[in-house]
Amino acid sequence: MFDPITEKLIKDIPQFDDIDVERLPQLLSSVYAHIVSAKSQLANGQLPFLIGDFDKTVRTLNKLIFGLEALMIQDLYQKHVESLAFVTATAYSLKDMLLQQQEESVVSMDYISSDVSTVLHYLIADAVTDAVEVARKFHTADDIQGSLLRYIRMLAEGKLKEIVESETTKEEFHGDYQEYAINLLMNELCEGIKDVALHFLGNTTIKPTERLEQVLLLSSFQIKKFDQIDTYVGIRKIARLYWGNKAFGTSCPH
Repeated sequence: MFDPITEKLIKDIPQFDDIDVERLPQLLSSVYAHIVSAKSQLANGQLPFLIGDFDKTVRTLNKLIFGLEALMIQDLYQKHVESLAFVTATAYSLKDMLLQQQEESVVSMDYISSDVSTVLHYLIADAVTDAVEVARKFHTADDIQGSLLRYIRMLAEGKLKEIVESETTKEEFHGDYQEYAINLLMNELCEGIKDVALHFLGNTTIKPTERLEQVLLLSSFQIKKFDQIDTYVGIRKIARLYWGNKAFGTSCPH
């Protein structure tokens, strides 16, 4: 059961049903105000929770995040994509505060951790300072996943030359075809971020989204035996968010 303060907080967060595109800025402002208020209360110990609050609150935030991210890939809302991204990043940040734990930074075939999502959305929103603050807390390993996380962090920090000069972890085949395919896609993401860095450094001969487009294409594939489409959701999400950055003159693909 929720205490009255928490119950009201959850009920007052606007929902994203039957959105009028002209009302979206006002709706986002309302959502953002509620999230910031919750973060402030939580940080000051003024937001009490009873047993069971965490699961319901996190589910509510996940629903909100899912709705915001769904709007980001719709052409109708592209002029609001930076605002959508900023509020989404703030919602991810509140969720982490509610959980009161430092999740390990993860990029896998079907998942990326909240801190990575937060940084990517802040970058789309051009909220660089916020992105850097979160990215500097990444927990990285000495593998291809660690390389990808370091590239994301360095891009947020504006260390473009360091990205271009960095060596990406080389992948070798060790008998597992799926693992090898995933690692190769992550390697391609790293190279894509290098292209992005070169683009910002003034290189006009490289198309900054070309490798990201390839990752998007290869991260979804058909399983003929079951006549269905499978997707490496985590990898695809990173490529989609970078590909949809307005700095490259593109919109978020579906």
